[in-house]
Amino acid sequence: MQSIQEVNPVVIGIQYFGNFIITDIEESWTYFGPTGNPRVIIVGIKLQEVGQTSLKEALVDIAGNIESKTRSALGKLL
Repeated sequence: MQSIQEVNPVVIGIQYFGNFIITDIEESWTYFGPTGNPRVIIVGIKLQEVGQTSLKEALVDIAGNIESKTRSALGKLL
């Protein structure tokens, strides 16, 4: 995955934070159960922002866009 350097958007909830490349993934398995299966896996992901816009400039609220498209579609149905 890291050798591909695929650019992906980071979206949390309805907030778009920009486009990023995964530069490193770390994992550690802790608290194993009686059968040897991990009960807790801690994952860390390092991201590098790509593109010319900064994170602050790229922050977009897409809720308004979704709301307007939903109202438009409902208006056509009703």
